[in-house]
Amino acid sequence: MGIVGLIHGRIPGTKELPVALTGQMTGQRRWSGTAVAEEPIVGMTSLVAGPKCNWVKAAERESELSISLQLTSYDVGHRDVQVAGGVGGDFVYSRCLLATREQTFCVEPSPCRTGGPTILAVIEGDPRIEIHALFIARSDVKFGRNRLWHLRPALAEAVEEPLRSALTRGRTGEL
Repeated sequence: MGIVGLIHGRIPGTKELPVALTGQMTGQRRWSGTAVAEEPIVGMTSLVAGPKCNWVKAAERESELSISLQLTSYDVGHRDVQVAGGVGGDFVYSRCLLATREQTFCVEPSPCRTGGPTILAVIEGDPRIEIHALFIARSDVKFGRNRLWHLRPALAEAVEEPLRSALTRGRTGEL
């Protein structure tokens, strides 16, 4: 399901800032970009592969976060691939089988807002993979040790499990 399916619209009470997503293909199967806001933001990435969803929080907390998406071949035919994606230098990974060796991913960066999820990329393979991002204003989180951020408790109350645990505990996990 991923963060897109768990957040219906926006996280209530969070600051709503515009986030501009830009980027380009920097290789045959690599896309690099940035998420830029007028204030510092934090990011979370989820990767949905079939029924499984892994997530990671970015340690960066700037007004500009890096975004990277990449397919890496496991076989000579370039169809069995590792999928990696993330914001702020932290990544989630999966593996899938593409229909053809020329296949890549569909990235359509579009403007989004903090507090609401966005789809970064879709890979049509077996399994189908979606990479989602959630950007949150720095003022809506608190920081613990090792730059680990947590959604402020008053805001977290409006979020249902299992996403609440992801937003309030840990750096990585599975939804």
